[in-house]
Amino acid sequence: MPPAGLLDFDTPEASDAANLALAYIELGGASSPANYKDYFDFYTNLKVIFFDTLQANIDKVDIALLDRIDADYSVTADPNPEVK
Repeated sequence: MPPAGLLDFDTPEASDAANLALAYIELGGASSPANYKDYFDFYTNLKVIFFDTLQANIDKVDIALLDRIDADYSVTADPNPEVK
């Protein structure tokens, strides 16, 4: 095993997924970020990063925000168990 701190698994795509979640949080459910359609290009792991970012900021997440995300992405109907 290499020494701790030498491996970096961050990718630009992972940052994009996290930043999209943060943009939703900033808007507070009032609207969708301009780049909200980027989510449709995310593979499963990026979607998990998106939702993990929401979870990490749960104190800023409310029903209006979750309703907005579900309206944009139909998350509750997504058959992917990693997303539900």
